[in-house]
Amino acid sequence: MATHTPISSVQRTRVEILRELEQLPDDARIDESFVAAARNVSKATVQRDRQIGGGVPFIRDGGQIKTDKNGMTRRFGGRVYYLKRDLVVYLNTRNRTFQNTTEADLQHKGRGAQ
Repeated sequence: MATHTPISSVQRTRVEILRELEQLPDDARIDESFVAAARNVSKATVQRDRQIGGGVPFIRDGGQIKTDKNGMTRRFGGRVYYLKRDLVVYLNTRNRTFQNTTEADLQHKGRGAQ
């Protein structure tokens, strides 16, 4: 299965990007550039989230496993891609609408809507 790369490098609006995302099949593989555009963040942010965790779940295909001098084993190289369904779940959990500013403030402070 091929990784989805946006057709054009011309600046597109987020609405256009999300419409393109909507048209893809659930198991479509997408690259980090498209994930960054859909999240409205930089590629560096997507890469950092992948490294420290907490971002969109990803799949690494290939690469080499190496152990450093401290005994830490990591995988280097290979292709990284994301599945559309994982990106949609990630976006839906972060793009909430609120009824008022108090509810939004509670959510921001980690207490959830009450």
